[in-house]
Amino acid sequence: MPAEKRTPEGAYNAMIEALLNGQRRTVMHLETLATRVDQLTGEMVKFSRNQIQLRSDVGDIRGEIGELRADVDRRFEAIDRRFDAILARLDESDAAADKNADDIRKMRIELTSQYNDILNALQSGHQAKLDIDEINARLDELERRAGLK
Repeated sequence: MPAEKRTPEGAYNAMIEALLNGQRRTVMHLETLATRVDQLTGEMVKFSRNQIQLRSDVGDIRGEIGELRADVDRRFEAIDRRFDAILARLDESDAAADKNADDIRKMRIELTSQYNDILNALQSGHQAKLDIDEINARLDELERRAGLK
């Protein structure tokens, strides 16, 4: 040990010097800590700003999603109205097709009836011709027997 530290005054000076050195180190640690706290505060401010921006962005996105939902709902409503119109037209077409089918059945029945009437008339006409031919043949036979021919 140096000679001056052996004396009470030297020990006192050494303690003061050690105290000052300890305080310097404490001040340096406090400065480092203050710097780190400032950095942390800056990062917290950035984080807070980012969080505020994120919340704002989330709000904007929610608004856009709401608009998109409303737009999709409007489009689905329009499509739904179109489908309803198409279904109504298909119902009208089905009704018209059923009516036409009924009309065609009635016409077919009427045509068959007319065809039968024509066949009956032709048969009656043919029978009448046969009857006339038979009557003419008998008349000719009677005239021949009577000598008129």
